Amino acid sequence: MYRAGWLKKYSGWLNSFRVPSGKVMVRTSSGFFEPWDKSKIVEQLLKETVLAEKFFGIPPISREEAEIIALEAERRIFGMNTSFVSAPLIREIVNNILLEWSAEKPEYILYRNVLTRVGTPVYDAYLIDLDLGFEAKENANLQPNPETSHKKKADKL
Repeated sequence: MYRAGWLKKYSGWLNSFRVPSGKVMVRTSSGFFEPWDKSKIVEQLLKETVLAEKFFGIPPISREEAEIIALEAERRIFGMNTSFVSAPLIREIVNNILLEWSAEKPEYILYRNVLTRVGTPVYDAYLIDLDLGFEAKENANLQPNPETSHKKKADKL
């Protein structure tokens, strides 16, 4: 009953994120919604795997490989039959593909290492906001306000 009520209440909102073409919307890291565009995965792979050369001495991913990975990520995301996805979810799917395919191409595991997101789970951020999480009792001089939450979240990274 509860679940059905929730779904009925929010189904219109969830479906509002589909664009007329039926493609998935993407909630970007900056909080905006944009229509799906797999070329952004390609560009991000090309940009970020340059670090593999700096850190590990291997060449960055080729455009052809990036396009194949982006196509597979698109297939998996569209297979989810969802209205929208987040940019971090897309990143995790791409990292999962790199991990799975690293048996065939060992350099993919190194690409995955440089693409991994650095951050904190929502639950941990919530606990910090409630002054129950990270560094909850570390500094008596910090007041329970938004600035303190921001500082603690930044310190956690």
